[in-house]
Amino acid sequence: MAAQKRRLPAPLYAIAKKRRTKDLSPADVAWADYMIPGTDTLRNKLGRGKNSYGITDPDELDELETQLSMSRMVELQQKPIPGKFDYAHMKKIHEFLFQDTYEWAGQQRLVNLVKNGHTYAPRTKIETMWAQQEGFLADDGMLRGITDPAEFADKFAEHWGALNVAHSFREGNTRSQTMYFKQLADEAGWELDVTRLDPNHPESIRDEFIEARFHHQSHNFDHAPLARVLTKALTRREPELQRALHPGKDRGSVPHRLARDATESIWADPHQEANSVDPNPPGADIAARYRKYPELAPDNDPSHDGEVGPSRSSVDSSSMGPEL
Repeated sequence: MAAQKRRLPAPLYAIAKKRRTKDLSPADVAWADYMIPGTDTLRNKLGRGKNSYGITDPDELDELETQLSMSRMVELQQKPIPGKFDYAHMKKIHEFLFQDTYEWAGQQRLVNLVKNGHTYAPRTKIETMWAQQEGFLADDGMLRGITDPAEFADKFAEHWGALNVAHSFREGNTRSQTMYFKQLADEAGWELDVTRLDPNHPESIRDEFIEARFHHQSHNFDHAPLARVLTKALTRREPELQRALHPGKDRGSVPHRLARDATESIWADPHQEANSVDPNPPGADIAARYRKYPELAPDNDPSHDGEVGPSRSSVDSSSMGPEL
């Protein structure tokens, strides 16, 4: 039975109609160019014998993309990609996971993204955010030498929450983050059980994990709920085994680097309502970081620059299905 043709969500349908006119903005072009014309399906490398843009059915694409990326995740667990846990490292991980599906695998997104009302870092500020976060991670010794479970989970969640705000790619951010942080934990002497993020796992933490990350975005980067969730999937490796697997990878072997100062705010939601009061102010650690880097504080949120994407509704990726 032939698949029923799906009508585009209203924002994308409007863009598709505008493509026949001359009033299409650069932001609209960037968004629409990710899609197969006339559909709500991402351009892809699958099924090109039938269509130069790839598979047009979004459900079929989702199924095949998941299968292919999960297979690549297994490969990465067996042979991680060497790197410095910087932006280049994350790009290599994303490229490896999605090399079978998307031409833009490993490339920074060209549009702004909103998911379930939560706005990620503007695409113009992703690189600056990564430069800062690389410094923060180095300041924390790449998390090596931490033996207390609560302390490790706290730092681990703080960094994961921060990089989730970046959401560097058009699709596949969670899977890339998962493999990045699994490798980070591994080299720090901890095991992250990624199977607990599988919705089919009998003790899945997936729903809690997603909720905790959204909480982090909407509550001044409060990573405490995320730390509580991740604790369930973290186990410290025996020191003897860790030394055998990663000789020389202790806290003292990591060079200390200062974080790069930013010139603009990169964390705050550019669409956040003015004069809103957060009922959950940042904790002591985050407040200290705001003092060190005041440009990161939500109170310094600039107005939306208008050049980086269409209206908020037109970049809400929740209309496109789950982004994992």
